[in-house]
Amino acid sequence: MFIRILTCFCGIIILCRGSGYRDILRLPCFSGIFSQTPPMTSPITRISISVEEELLNQFDLYSVEQGYPTRSEAIKNVIRDVLVLQQWEKGDDVAGAVSVVYDHHKPGIVQKILAVQHDWSDVILCSQHVHLDHDNCMEIIAVRGRGERIKTFLARLRAIKGLKHTVLTMSTAGDKGGNEAK
Repeated sequence: MFIRILTCFCGIIILCRGSGYRDILRLPCFSGIFSQTPPMTSPITRISISVEEELLNQFDLYSVEQGYPTRSEAIKNVIRDVLVLQQWEKGDDVAGAVSVVYDHHKPGIVQKILAVQHDWSDVILCSQHVHLDHDNCMEIIAVRGRGERIKTFLARLRAIKGLKHTVLTMSTAGDKGGNEAK
């Protein structure tokens, strides 16, 4: 007989094959909590994996530290991250953000950053200028285009002397299904 075990705030509930949320409603601790079966936004496929206990313990700790509500959500996000990375490696249309921190008092640095941005307007969507303190500024540049082109733009920015930190956050452009929340 196939059974599913659910853990909740009031203990363990065992659901036998064919059981569902409506059966949970009959339990005293759940009366009134669920009014109907939660709607599914897309089909869900259950998978089973084998993993060493220590690796799973480390992943569960990571999941909790990152605030994931379930292990499944954490695993889905890791899968999406890998798929986004694959989009960047394949040269798909991707998106991201480049953050640059610099001391705006350094002679010519602002003009150099702006000059590079104007040369790469085909991948730059917009930029945001932030004053971190009296001396330091951050430029956040939203980008979209082919991964290799964006990485070349990043290299041009990093070649500017006097930057304190430059980093690229890679994301999907959304059209390949890699990182949309379902």
